[in-house]
Amino acid sequence: MNQVSTNAQYLYQRVDIKADNSLVCSVWCIHGFTTDGTFAEYVVAWTYYVTPIPKLLDSATATPILCAGLTVYKGLKRINVPTGSWIAIPGAGGGLGHLAIQYAVAMGLRVVAIDSGEEKRKLCLALGAERWVDFKESGEELVKDVVAATDRLGPHAALISAGVATPYIQACYYVRPAGTIVFVGIPPTSVPFQIPFGLMVGKELKLLGSAIGSRQDAIEALDIAARGKVVCHYTLRRLDELETVFEEMKRGEIAGRVVLKI
Repeated sequence: MNQVSTNAQYLYQRVDIKADNSLVCSVWCIHGFTTDGTFAEYVVAWTYYVTPIPKLLDSATATPILCAGLTVYKGLKRINVPTGSWIAIPGAGGGLGHLAIQYAVAMGLRVVAIDSGEEKRKLCLALGAERWVDFKESGEELVKDVVAATDRLGPHAALISAGVATPYIQACYYVRPAGTIVFVGIPPTSVPFQIPFGLMVGKELKLLGSAIGSRQDAIEALDIAARGKVVCHYTLRRLDELETVFEEMKRGEIAGRVVLKI
């Protein structure tokens, strides 16, 4: 191993304990989200909180794996469906989605990619997705199109990394009975998640939340990438381009991932 990386994006829980040993509250803390420090040149960390980077991966290549790659890898592990099962991935041409396709294929799953635009269609199919559904072209027929693309029964599972509620709701309708939906993205808390109780019970849906991953998950995700099974498509940008990158992200113009050189 020639490099190490601090898992700065890991989520951890802080629990306050009163004098009588009862719990007062718990606070979820996420580096780079609820605490500062993501865009730093150096960081001090305990040795058991760093992850070894395989020699076959350089720093820029490994960086997205420790964030986007780790997130989707952990989510896919939670799905726990047989090899050959269909999985729908909305936002498949984005930073998390294009990595999710590759990890899913490496796990033996069949992918229906959901996104929009010719560039993202080509990327998703090149990465191993068997089916493509353009959500802009499908419009209100998206659920029908996804079901039709997956043996007319619907996918066995869906991994949702979107920051809006619509893909989550749509997934509840297009996954097949007893299907599993893993929530990875976090829409605004003000946005309601509304689906009929009859749908949930009648289809016996399983809804799972998945946040980041453990250090062991990170080691596994990096190992798969080091063996060439997963390759992050990224562009290397300067730190002073950060605001421009954020604007491009908001407009949905970025295919793959952006790595900042500090």
